[in-house]
Formats: sequence, C-alpha cells, structure tokens
Amino acid sequence: MNLNEAIEKLSGLVSKFNAEPTTEQTFIDAKLMDGTIIRYESLEVGMPLLVIDEAGNELPAPDGEHELEDGTKVTVEDGIITEVATKEEEAPEEEEAPIEQPMAAVESVSKEDFETLKNEVADLKSKFEEFSTTNETLSADNIAMKEIVKETFSIVEKLANVPAENPVSVRSNNPFKKTISREQELENLINKFKNK
Repeated sequence: MNLNEAIEKLSGLVSKFNAEPTTEQTFIDAKLMDGTIIRYESLEVGMPLLVIDEAGNELPAPDGEHELEDGTKVTVEDGIITEVATKEEEAPEEEEAPIEQPMAAVESVSKEDFETLKNEVADLKSKFEEFSTTNETLSADNIAMKEIVKETFSIVEKLANVPAENPVSVRSNNPFKKTISREQELENLINKFKNK
C-alpha cells in the first residue's frame, strides 16, 4: 500500500466513524374491533399508540381502553400505552387443589402497588435496553478509533521513509548543537508517540 492509498483508507475510516447512525423504526398497523386503524412500534407499556384518520394522518390514540381485532385490550393515556391485556382462552373449570398453607400467610398486594411495580419494571427494562445499545455503540466506536490510530501511524511511518531533498536543520543559538536530518526528526517524533 502506498502513501496515497493509506491516506484514502484513513479518510474513509474517519468519514465512516463520523457518520450518523441510522435507526430504523418499524411500525405495525392493526385494526380495532370498530374498524379504526392503529399504528404502534410495540404493544408494550410506555410505547406510543397512534390512530390513523381517513386522510392518513397519525394522531395520538384517545384515552381509554381499546380492543384489537385479535381480542387484545390496550389501555391508553395521553397517547401512551399504560396497560396491555391479551385475550385469555377460557380453561375448563377444574377442582381446586387443597391449599396447604393458611391464607393468612399470603400478603395481599393492592392494584396500585402492582401497577407501580409493573411501571418500574418497564422503566428498568427500557433503561437496560438503552444502556445495551449505548454499550454496543461505544464498543464499535472504540474498534473504529483503534483502526484510525493504526492507519495514522502507518501514514506517519511512510512519511518518515520519504527521502528529503534537503536535510532539515534545527536552528539554535548553541553552536555545538548537531544538525539532524528530516528523516531522523520524524523518527524521533514517531518514537515519542509510540512510547506514550
């Protein structure tokens, strides 16, 4: 690889590193029992739910409970899903097994406490996914930066091997100081960076 090819490769790596990441969002269209078309990215608590009007405009879904054609029920507040209940198949009634522990030992949890806990779990799940995505991005950036640094040192080493027409002299008021060549000066710089 010559110097020009190395410089082109480095500039390609830098432009690829600086490029904005593209994130594709995939939305799903579905119908409610009344025929209204809705659009969502995921039927999960905390995700937006949109309604498509006759003109094709996306609007936040109205507050309340909405039932999809498949029987899934979704509760929405301010256009955000607050609860998802899938259609449960009715199981044949079976005789209840005898309870070995007395009922007094079981703690009761209020609906509000359960909803609070459910929202906190959803929030933690969202934050974990965010951290995972950030970690993957940083890892990819780290690999890209290592490649850029490697190519940069390759270019500097190639530049150091280019013969100079006239040697560079270091000027100093000291008459005893030696004159060094351009090649030696570049080699000193490379060694200085390698030792860091």
